[in-house]
Amino acid sequence: MDFEARWFPVLYALREKSSQPVTTLASSLRLTHPAINQIAGDMEKHGYVASRRDKKDERKRLLRLTPKGKQLIKNLEPVWRIIESETQRILKNSGGRILKSMQNIEEALDEKDMYERVMERLKSRYFSKIEILDYKPQYKKYFKELNYEWLEKYFQVEPQDEKILSDPNKYVIKPGGFILFAKYKGRIVGTTAVMKHTDSLFELTKMAVTESEQGKYIGEKLAIKAIEKSRNMGATELILHTSPKLKPAIALYEKLGFEKSDEPDLDLPKYKRRTIVMRLDL
Repeated sequence: MDFEARWFPVLYALREKSSQPVTTLASSLRLTHPAINQIAGDMEKHGYVASRRDKKDERKRLLRLTPKGKQLIKNLEPVWRIIESETQRILKNSGGRILKSMQNIEEALDEKDMYERVMERLKSRYFSKIEILDYKPQYKKYFKELNYEWLEKYFQVEPQDEKILSDPNKYVIKPGGFILFAKYKGRIVGTTAVMKHTDSLFELTKMAVTESEQGKYIGEKLAIKAIEKSRNMGATELILHTSPKLKPAIALYEKLGFEKSDEPDLDLPKYKRRTIVMRLDL
């Protein structure tokens, strides 16, 4: 999420009352007037708050949440609830004496820090809501639409892309590959394909998650299912092409065990956009 931790006090205060003077915020949060102005300025640049002069007192500057700011809070609230829950869990398990409790808390956080605890809970929560579906003709349009979204944002749609996206049955399914879709809250929001090159070598390709639903482990669940299915179909190697520009995607692939590799000894399609090859031994 596009969020900085130092924004939290102002965002949380405006959540309780969506329009407040800077002076009131400074007093209630025990921060200086310039500090509030600096935080508010950053948030305003990102579109989360707006400011105006108080009609009753021109010397006062009022801050209010924008619709984008309210949506940010809606996105953050599940994370806040998990942080609160995990904090209560640690405190409950730490006993009653304060010094001993502090030691127990430190030991618990050394074993697994708060970031790990929150991310595990978030992942579990999102994973349970993501349904992975096999290809059906009625899903064909989503395969094209979802991939066009990221291709047009970062690169351009090349002839090889157009060929596969326009006729996935011919270029992916019939040669022995498969296509998966992710359904979240009743909508198809992600997809990926696996192309079969030989009995043992498959290629993970055309992975896409619509921008509004990114960060919810949809791509990870798609990739895990694709790896599992490829292994069950007899593949011993899975390769993929990605761009150095797509750093979050590379981080995901590395997390799943893919490593950067030389070009395989196959006549694979070439793209004008710069690509790197990654490989996973199954």
